[in-house]
Amino acid sequence: MNFQSNISRNIISNFNQLFFNCNYIKATNKCITTSRYVSTIDTRVGQTSVYSPLHQPSQPHPDKSMNGTHYYHHMNNESQQLYSAPHFRKGIQTLKSEDEGEVKEYSFELPIWNEDEVKNVQITHITPETLIDRLAYSSVLFLRKSFDLLTGYKYGHDERKWCRRIVFLETIAGVPGMVGAMVRHLHSLRRMERDYGWIHTLLEEAENERMHLMISLLLRHPPSLFVRLSVLGAQFGFLIYYTLCYAISPKYCHRFVGYLEEEAVRTYTRLIADIDLGKLPEFTSPAPRCAKLYYGLPKDATLKDVFLAMRRDESHHRDVNHHLAILKPGDPNPFASKV
Repeated sequence: MNFQSNISRNIISNFNQLFFNCNYIKATNKCITTSRYVSTIDTRVGQTSVYSPLHQPSQPHPDKSMNGTHYYHHMNNESQQLYSAPHFRKGIQTLKSEDEGEVKEYSFELPIWNEDEVKNVQITHITPETLIDRLAYSSVLFLRKSFDLLTGYKYGHDERKWCRRIVFLETIAGVPGMVGAMVRHLHSLRRMERDYGWIHTLLEEAENERMHLMISLLLRHPPSLFVRLSVLGAQFGFLIYYTLCYAISPKYCHRFVGYLEEEAVRTYTRLIADIDLGKLPEFTSPAPRCAKLYYGLPKDATLKDVFLAMRRDESHHRDVNHHLAILKPGDPNPFASKV
């Protein structure tokens, strides 16, 4: 009889322990799920609301045992404290549109230029002096001629060809900043040394060029299969080339980008001149809302205003990279507010 009683007590004890463990796992999964909703809620651009357990008051756990209930409320309080942090609280703000979500939530510091800055951009050129400078300039000239041939730039300049040229240009222009930031990031980790502000500036450049592409894609229908394949091949080849070059000679790469941006300023200047001459009537239409938000343009802004701002961006990248080319890799970045 005592033997059977001991067996019964053991079974009941094991069952209670198993029941408590199940409640423990449920509470843990509930809190993990809650944290996941909060931390990733802002990844879906344009949604007005996303269900999160933190939107509702805490509900009592169905388990009435003291241990399970206490653990659940303890973990839920931690989740509520996590939710109250500004970073997570920002995630549930209502986004008015997909454009606004892309610009406001995910971009770096937005470039806001005044009217004088965008209209007084000068075409400048740094004369190559060293062997590295001449190699960089020769590489850009070769790339420019190949690019003109691929985009049909020499055979007329209607709106369709201009859009194709800008789209192709910006898919390549976003590579150098990202590659440079990646190489310097890994170098900082490997050497266990500070970067002195270069990484952030290069990432801002890459993000700015990517936003140029996003704005340009709003001006035409989806790119053709030929354009997509050309972009794929050009980006793959340029990525390998630029990564190897940056690992060997950052000075060459920054001088290369400086000369490349000189050509970009010339391209946008020619585009704006064609608009002023009335050759591109479709580019006198109102600016996309995304571009107005990104550049802080007025409500009556046109595409010409967008191109003026984009040209000012390119001139800024030109000056920054030419200056970085004369610095040593360990020098502080004068364009970074915090190093």
